[in-house]
Amino acid sequence: LFRSLCNSSIQNIYVNEIYDVPGRSGDIKISSKDIVKKVNKDNVKYIETFKEGFKEINKKLKKDTVLLVVGAGDIDKEAREWIG
Repeated sequence: LFRSLCNSSIQNIYVNEIYDVPGRSGDIKISSKDIVKKVNKDNVKYIETFKEGFKEINKKLKKDTVLLVVGAGDIDKEAREWIG
């Protein structure tokens, strides 16, 4: 994922925090904020909350925009509600 973010030609990438997933072994040792900082590209931005992310996305959406939401659990639920 890290290499993909570094090499991406996507116009805007919003990265939400990494959350604990029930059943995942081990503790999370890095945050999404750390990843965004290491990628160090203007088009890759950290968003703290889903609400903040969808607000930013709304500013950028155009008629022929492709929006890809990747995640499980809460982000999937929030995205489906936001899309309506």
